[in-house]
Amino acid sequence: MNIYSPLNQLLERELYLKKKKKPWKTGGIFILTVILFFPIIFGSNSLSQELNLSFIPEIPLQSNLENAINLTLARDVLLKNEKEGRVNFLILGVSGEGHPAPFLTDAIMIVSLQTHQTQSIQKLTFISIPRDLLIKVPETNYLSRINSLYVRGQNNTDLIKKSITEITGLPIHYFLVIDLNLLKNFVDEIRGVDIFVEKEVYDPLFPEPNYSYQAFRLEKGWHHLDGSTAIKYVRTRHSPKGDFDRMDHQQKLIKALIDKLSSSDFSPNFSLYFKLFQDLENTLWTDLNWGEIKHLINLGKKLDIKNINYKVLDNSSGLICGGQIILGEQNASVLWPCQGRFDYSEIQKEIQNIISN
Repeated sequence: MNIYSPLNQLLERELYLKKKKKPWKTGGIFILTVILFFPIIFGSNSLSQELNLSFIPEIPLQSNLENAINLTLARDVLLKNEKEGRVNFLILGVSGEGHPAPFLTDAIMIVSLQTHQTQSIQKLTFISIPRDLLIKVPETNYLSRINSLYVRGQNNTDLIKKSITEITGLPIHYFLVIDLNLLKNFVDEIRGVDIFVEKEVYDPLFPEPNYSYQAFRLEKGWHHLDGSTAIKYVRTRHSPKGDFDRMDHQQKLIKALIDKLSSSDFSPNFSLYFKLFQDLENTLWTDLNWGEIKHLINLGKKLDIKNINYKVLDNSSGLICGGQIILGEQNASVLWPCQGRFDYSEIQKEIQNIISN
């Protein structure tokens, strides 16, 4: 039996980095929780209507500068529930226009901040929720997968926030919806990320734009991923564990981005800021206001990278089971709590353990 231990990974990583002839340094101050919050650092043209921004397509720089000015002049405002010690964000990733089912949520994640009286983040936890989880559509008797709720709500987050709270027991204070094209562009603009692939990834029919397909493969070992490859890595579900592997890939990419942006090697410049401003139009939506964004940035400056944890709700813990049911007059593979359909008591206990320990 070939056991791939952490020591094997470490040795292979050292060889990989030597071949690249680029030193890798860890540590340093991590400003924000990177991939999920990096758009906030630079401002967004697609923030909620609460911000009342007017975007001028013919003069994108003017709009971007306006956002930067709004952020600079905003008064620092405490986050909802911050004084109580816990702020929860719901992060939704969509494939976007040009893809089949562009607004089904390929990624569903809770980011839970444990806050402190000193206006700092003591701990930050990423929790991935299976997109194939069977749910009752809030305020109806209809059954559906949870990844359809954003579409059912006509691109409004109210339905999915209610369902997430019912499942996890966590109130949702804020949301971010991210078009994965933003992630693709960002990875390219920071010149890629290093990912360790624990087992070969092979998808013979990875969906491409305009309803086309292409084979996708990543061999086991270290890889330097560009934006396009990174998106394939976090979207493919053609594997023995299916969507569970996809959630694991998504969290590994987040960690890789955090490692890169917290490295002393990384040095953002004006060109990167400007490109990100351009990318943000119609790729990020949130209900944070400017004062909360400014405060979140200040909180993030005090975050220690060692206090970031990751958890995937999968079938390894005995919490999630699944099978076939009829949805919309068709057979569908779905997941539900092993405790019983719509009985989320054990899931809620596990999540409390995750965010508290």
